Amino acid sequence: MAKNSKIEWADATWNIITGCSPVSPGCANCYASRLAGTRLKHHPSRAGLTKEVNGRYVWNGEVCFSLEWLDQPIRWKKPRKVFVCAHGDLFHENVPDDWIDAVFGVMWACLYGRDSEPGHIFQILTKRADKMLEYLSRDRREQWATNAVNYGGGLDPDGLYDQTKYFDGPHPRIWAGVTVENQEMADKRIPLLLATPAAKRFISMEPLLGSVDIVHAFDWPAPGVCIDWVIVGGESGTHARPMHPAWVRSLRDQCAVAHVPFMFKQWGEWCPRSDCVHKFEDGSCLADLDPSCKKWPYVVRLTARGNDGSRPENSCDGDDTYMQKVGKKIAGRLLDGRTWDEVPE
Repeated sequence: MAKNSKIEWADATWNIITGCSPVSPGCANCYASRLAGTRLKHHPSRAGLTKEVNGRYVWNGEVCFSLEWLDQPIRWKKPRKVFVCAHGDLFHENVPDDWIDAVFGVMWACLYGRDSEPGHIFQILTKRADKMLEYLSRDRREQWATNAVNYGGGLDPDGLYDQTKYFDGPHPRIWAGVTVENQEMADKRIPLLLATPAAKRFISMEPLLGSVDIVHAFDWPAPGVCIDWVIVGGESGTHARPMHPAWVRSLRDQCAVAHVPFMFKQWGEWCPRSDCVHKFEDGSCLADLDPSCKKWPYVVRLTARGNDGSRPENSCDGDDTYMQKVGKKIAGRLLDGRTWDEVPE
């Protein structure tokens, strides 16, 4: 639980459900499972949720519902963008419907803040797009309304019940999102997201592990159905995989053509080495800071298709880019000389 979040696209995290299990390549170096198996392994919300495999801690499929945190967003007075289940998946196969009902009930209780002002924005991100679609395609209004009253009834429980049960359309401030790391996951998850009833839909492409074409998602045939936001980022952590700049630029350009807000979250652990690809704010590049690759010795020659071995050259070579492992802080989040922080209205 974090009242304030360092995640670039959220103000707070609400880890009401923790635990998960790997389902696709993006899960290989999960930061949340690493934390749950090390620093947080004795915390009641993380204990027993991981197993050690080849020296790494991975989710074991067990999930935990922290009831004492359920009403936390109701107690936050200032409206926030809230990342729901940052250390788990709300739609994991082992999460029962009554847990999800309770979470949605609290989100409905937060529809409005003080003096009827708009309440929190809740950002739900899942790799189980099929279960999210199935759940949100059913009529759960009565369950949501009951839970809204149970945990946030306040001075007018009857009004809250009616507001939730009879609201016209989906919750206007619940944003539904899916994680996409490569083309296979884009083709699998994005159509399911577009079929999901939601006020806004977004895609988080972190870690981005390959070139992805999402143009089809911007020209969906159903009226009024669209992708509202795309977030892109590289992987961080000890075992992070590098991300080719061309993959990021392509997605940025696809979003620009479709007039879809684009956010570049981070390069992650690896940063382009050459000044023809990436410069820091002072105009320097990694090749200037570390000409002989002695300070940061890990360098790979990354082709448009992925890692193609280790070479320390400084220059660009066609579509190839030399990526250096310098850490998230140094790599930063500049793309072509600027930050990209576009968000939906």
